[in-house]
Amino acid sequence: METMEYKGLKAQIMRAQRLTGQGTHGLPPGTPIDIYPVDVFEHPLSHWITGAGNYVAPVDSDWGLWFNFTQNDQMNTAVLPSVKGMNPITGRRTNGFMLERYEDKCPEHGEKFKDGNFCEKCNFKWPDQNYLAYPNTLWWDGFRTTDGKVRQFFFTEELSKSIPELCIGKEDTVPAFGFAFFRPKVARQSLVVNTRSLLSSDLVGSHVYYTNYCGSSGNIGLGSPSPGTNLLFNCCLQESDTTLNCCSTDSAFVSSPSLNLSSAKYVEPGVYTQTVAKKKKTSEVGVGAGAEISQSLSVDTLKLDDWQTEPASVMRLYFIFIDQFNELKEKGLKDLSGVKEGFLEGLPVG
Repeated sequence: METMEYKGLKAQIMRAQRLTGQGTHGLPPGTPIDIYPVDVFEHPLSHWITGAGNYVAPVDSDWGLWFNFTQNDQMNTAVLPSVKGMNPITGRRTNGFMLERYEDKCPEHGEKFKDGNFCEKCNFKWPDQNYLAYPNTLWWDGFRTTDGKVRQFFFTEELSKSIPELCIGKEDTVPAFGFAFFRPKVARQSLVVNTRSLLSSDLVGSHVYYTNYCGSSGNIGLGSPSPGTNLLFNCCLQESDTTLNCCSTDSAFVSSPSLNLSSAKYVEPGVYTQTVAKKKKTSEVGVGAGAEISQSLSVDTLKLDDWQTEPASVMRLYFIFIDQFNELKEKGLKDLSGVKEGFLEGLPVG
């Protein structure tokens, strides 16, 4: 499954190209990472919490990612995110489920802000709040830095690069993402909002060129070719010799039933080459801060008192490397779908 859903609220973890280099990047496209309910495992890890709202995702090092909450009501949803026990907007340790606004004083030192939420002791400007809500689009890409920018989330096996461990200490981290969803006391009229296209803007009007290991080549047209906006991939034919795949399991760049263009490595503007993921040891997964992305956090148009004090839904997503996931999968998965006909199963129908 691709979407976590609990008590009517939804969330997805989107795999994206890990961005590199200097400068500020645009918001990258992505595709949902497969997730599994904790309850499906015959032998779950001892620290996993079971029950509804708890999920697991197999991941790999150097995957970029972002959080997608756009399947929810844009006008009537606030999301409090947590990355391994740390709020990625504030850098503070997650302590319960509480929406916070920062208007007058630094939450760390209690000192009055200077102009623009600036704390002299911290030597940086604090955000206006620790959560996402309208007029922000309900997605989030990384660890917040300066106003209007974040550092892209990416999975890593090097805990020395994992931001939560460095900020709050390893003893206070948990190997999971957490999302607390809040609803307003009085619902507002909903809006229809745009969602991200699988194709980033610099690919529009370009062709995607491919070559397979047998040496043949071709292209799929996305419009008229545009200089500097080609994608280069090494691909391989399936056994049927009728379907071209790029040796991967998901499509991070092009949505096509017969072509898969994920696991691509950025080379220069508009040019990518495929890379093969390295096999990882069974170890804890870290979340690093990568290239800079342009993403602002606008002030919530509601007051804190306008939101319910208790979350409407809380979800938890554990993430483990693919090797460890496969070991757990081999130990057995439960069928949580049940019988097709429900209470009518076995009764004369039709």
